[in-house]
Formats: sequence, C-alpha cells, structure tokens
Amino acid sequence: MVVVSKIGRVGTGASRQTVAWAARELSMADDENYRVYNPNQGNAVYSCSPQEVMYDQRAELTYLRYRWVYDRRRKLRTDRGELVVAIDGACRGNGTPNATAAYGVYFGHGSCYNRCGLLPWNERHTSQNAEIYAAQIAFDFITENFSCKGITIITDSSYLVKAMTEYIYKWVRNGFISSGTNRRIVNAGALENLHETIVDMEVEGVDVRFWHVRREDNEDADALANAAF
Repeated sequence: MVVVSKIGRVGTGASRQTVAWAARELSMADDENYRVYNPNQGNAVYSCSPQEVMYDQRAELTYLRYRWVYDRRRKLRTDRGELVVAIDGACRGNGTPNATAAYGVYFGHGSCYNRCGLLPWNERHTSQNAEIYAAQIAFDFITENFSCKGITIITDSSYLVKAMTEYIYKWVRNGFISSGTNRRIVNAGALENLHETIVDMEVEGVDVRFWHVRREDNEDADALANAAF
C-alpha cells in the first residue's frame, strides 16, 4: 500500500498506524493551524499563564494543565503525558559575516535538562535558523529521553510558528522551492529536517503543538540562549 498525504509520500507497506496518521494529515492540514496550541481562542500571540502549566520539581519537567469538562468543580488537573518546553534562539551580529547564533531549551526552573549552546560552525548563524535549531534540539532530546503523548513548544518566534503550522505543507509539495523566486526557500534544509522529526513523532501518536507567546513570557529560554555566548 502506498499512502500519500500533504506531507508527501509515506511509503509502500505502511503500517495501519501510519495509514491512519496520513489520513488525519489529509483531513487536518487544511484546518488552519492544527499544530498551534491556543489556550484562549483569541489573539495570535498569547500570554504564558502559570495556570496553563505546572513545573514538577521532582521530575524537573513542565506539564500542561487543563480543566476536565465533566468536572463540575472545574479543578485544574496536570497531565504528565503532556510535556511543555520553552525554546529561544539568539544571534549577535545577525545579518553580518561575523554573526554568532545560540539556542536555549528550557524545561523549567533549575531543571537538569535545561540546555544551551552555540550553533555549530557549519550552520547558518542567523536569528531565524537559531530558532529552528532550538526546536530541533528540544525534539531530539525529548524523543531520546522521555515517553509522552504530547509536546508543546513555547516560543516567541512568529516565523517558526507560521513555518511549521501554516507554510510547511505548501513547501513540501513544492520541494521547498519558492513559487515567487523559483529558488530554494531560506533555511530549507533545517525546516525540512524539523518537519520530518515532527512527522516521525506524529506517526508514533505524539501530538506536537507550538505555543506562540510574547517575548516577555519567554524570558527564561531567552536567558539560556544568551548564556551560551
């Protein structure tokens, strides 16, 4: 069996789980921003409310909180299958030949899993690529170390959120070639790798969402990124 979805060809002999996922992609890719975490169905940029997340000091991880619709008391519950990670990218001298970019991945206050660093020398040292790289580091680390049913990425980068929730399907169909310039889009390789990582997780049943917040609500990840310089 060959399954084709908006993310491209899944493959011959695909598993039942993969087929079901591909069918979901076909039905949901046109549903605007289904990868976006939207806590209050309003503006495009949301505040990062402490009520929406809970940091577990013992686990050193942050989880989503929710109110069960059938609970008359509307008590906040913590879902320890839903990880929340804040990321940020920084670049000094952005747009210049001597630019240096860094990333920060923030799991919570004092967490041993927090990480930051400079981008490798062979990466594009720009602010946009630093955001992509931070997300890639976060996903790679989570998949290697934790088991979860959902991952919510907190970021203040509208570029990253729109790239991975709105534009990516068109880019995949066009081979990451811009219809306007007929050239490869900027950061094509990094975006393609990030999308493939997310697709792999979605195939395994992990929901991936991006939570676009104001810059002032992402200060911890920003501080991590800048600490790498």
